[in-house]
Amino acid sequence: MSKHCYIVDRTSLYVAYDDGTNDRIGTGWEKVCALGAFDHRLFAIWQECLMEVDPGTGQDTTISRHWGSSRAMLAGTRGRILVGVGAKIYEALLDGEHRTVGADFVGLTHLAATEGRFFAAEDGRIQEIDPDAGTWRLVGERWESLYAFTAVAGVGYILQNDGDLYSLDLDSGAYERISTGWHDATALIPGEDCLFVLDSTVLYCVGFDGRHAAASSGWNHVVAWGGQG
Repeated sequence: MSKHCYIVDRTSLYVAYDDGTNDRIGTGWEKVCALGAFDHRLFAIWQECLMEVDPGTGQDTTISRHWGSSRAMLAGTRGRILVGVGAKIYEALLDGEHRTVGADFVGLTHLAATEGRFFAAEDGRIQEIDPDAGTWRLVGERWESLYAFTAVAGVGYILQNDGDLYSLDLDSGAYERISTGWHDATALIPGEDCLFVLDSTVLYCVGFDGRHAAASSGWNHVVAWGGQG
C-alpha cells in the first residue's frame, strides 16, 4: 500500500497518497475537528461525536457522544483511543464508554500515539501518558516554540515555529534536527512509514531522514488531518 494520510479540505474527506493521487471518501465533514488512525482503522471527532469511518467507503458509525469541543484532540494505537479536551485526557472505549486518564494538562496542545504508547505536548514539554496508571513521564522539555508534534514508528517528531523539524527519541528525550525551511507549514501528519507535512497548500512526503518530495498540491481549505503512527 502507498504511504498515505487523511485530510479534510473544505467539506470533503480524502485519503492522500505519496504518489500525488488522492481519493475522496466522503463529504459533509466541515464540522470535523480531529482525525486519527490505527490498525488501518480511521476515527474522527465530528461535532460532539466520536466516529469510526470506513476508509474505503466513507461510511461512519458513531461510537460515543458528548465530545463537544472544537479543539478536541485524538490519538489511537493498538486498539486504544485517547481524546484530549481542554485540560483533560480521556480514554474513549470502543463500546461507547469513557474514563478520565488525567485532568491537569493545562497547556495541552497535541496528542500522539505510536506502537502502543501515548504522548502529549503540553506547555513546552513532551510527556508520555500511561492510560492504565493515569500517570505521565517527562520525555523532553524546553519546546516552547513547538508548533506541531506527532509520532510514528516509535519516534516523535516536532515542528518548531521557525520551520525546523526534529526527530525525538521517546525514551531518552534526545533530539536531532532533520529538516529545515518549513516556514508555511500548517500540519505535521503521521503517515504509513513516513511523515507528511502540509506547507501552505502543498503536501510533502517526508522520510525519517528528513528527505522530502512534493506529493500533491491544491489543499486550499484544510480543516483537519490525521494518519497512522
